[in-house]
Amino acid sequence: VVGEVLGFVLPWQGDGYKVSRFVRSKLTFASPAWYRILPGRKSVFSVHGRETVDSAWATKMGKLQDGMPAPVMMPRISLEGFENVTQLEALLESPQEVGDALKKLCAEEKCGGFVVDA
Repeated sequence: VVGEVLGFVLPWQGDGYKVSRFVRSKLTFASPAWYRILPGRKSVFSVHGRETVDSAWATKMGKLQDGMPAPVMMPRISLEGFENVTQLEALLESPQEVGDALKKLCAEEKCGGFVVDA
């Protein structure tokens, strides 16, 4: 679709949140780098990152501003720590389980979806 813009927000960059608020009216989607899918100890994978969520920033980004709609929150989820092919194959062979976990997280965190960074 023409005219839609996805903005990645990297919290570890000093002004990442500040810049995203400045360009907020130009964003259709905001994708903060908050979540990670890691190999699980007792299961194929586990989702981490709730401790990195900045709720205050998300609330500010989610408010109507100057008549412009808020960008849809679509946090980035990176796949990390899958150091051997067996671990990665196990993850890829569990699409329903991964989808269910992300759907649950999306409902709990009230976001519009996720951007998966492999």
